[in-house]
Amino acid sequence: MQRREWFKVLAGGLMLSALGSAASAEAVRRIGLLIINDGYENEWEALFARLAFYGWVDGENMQIVYAHAKNDFSKIPQLVKGLIDSKVELIAAQATQGAMRASEVSLQTPIVGVGMFDPVAAGAVSSLAHSGGHITGTSFLSNDITLKTLELIKLILPEAKTIAILIHPQGSMRNYLVDVFDKYSPNLGFRNTNFFPSTASELATAFDNITARHLDAVVIGQHPFFVERRSQLADLGVRYKLPIFAQWARYVESGILASYGNDITQSYIDTAKFIDQILRGRLIANMPIEQSSAYETAINLNTADKLGITISGELQLRANKLIQ
Repeated sequence: MQRREWFKVLAGGLMLSALGSAASAEAVRRIGLLIINDGYENEWEALFARLAFYGWVDGENMQIVYAHAKNDFSKIPQLVKGLIDSKVELIAAQATQGAMRASEVSLQTPIVGVGMFDPVAAGAVSSLAHSGGHITGTSFLSNDITLKTLELIKLILPEAKTIAILIHPQGSMRNYLVDVFDKYSPNLGFRNTNFFPSTASELATAFDNITARHLDAVVIGQHPFFVERRSQLADLGVRYKLPIFAQWARYVESGILASYGNDITQSYIDTAKFIDQILRGRLIANMPIEQSSAYETAINLNTADKLGITISGELQLRANKLIQ
């Protein structure tokens, strides 16, 4: 069965494991994979490819045990217990919430956070250098990304004064995101209005309210809920003639106007080395969390045209990704 078929099965909410056939049971190393939400299949494939580069091949000398929460955080404790019961040596947990909640279930099993969003601010760890002894992995910090996102709005919409911030109400970063946007927005001449949708219908209602208030732009606060609804967000932006800004290029590929954020695919690739080192005997207590150093600006020129927005030639040259 091909890898992508495993992801399709996982989307149905089952926990499965790929059976190794080319190596003896004694030689096979078992790792757990805690998936929080869909939309990251390319990133997982990139992580697996890097693991293969290090010599770890699923179905040969490595066995991956999968668990999919389907964006339901309440399922995580039971899923993690299932992974631990299956005798995995470590758990690669997607996002901050995955790593944080997995670590709450077990203090003995090493947790490798994959693409964590500011785990210090979220309360998952006390510091990147000293994470508490059983969490490591890759992260990116919201302060720098937030400031650069606001600066991107100013470059594309120099006359903009009012912006709507979309923040998931149950997100671990809820209050922090409110504070960090409030901190940086006045310096760039913006006034924020926060919206807290948690369902597709609430998202549509939020855009009704944003339009009624004549706000100039929309910023998406990072959360799996918005990632899974990025196509709906893109449609709403065009329908209401609202420029939307995000913090991941995948949104722009789905039709959002522009983004500034870390290269999440590279974060997944970088995470493979932590898995490799743990499998080779390195103690997780000696492995600090690594901050991402790969960032990118993405702009959807097709969406800009639909919104009647001109993207300067200079800004197009500065962008890492231009979607035609």
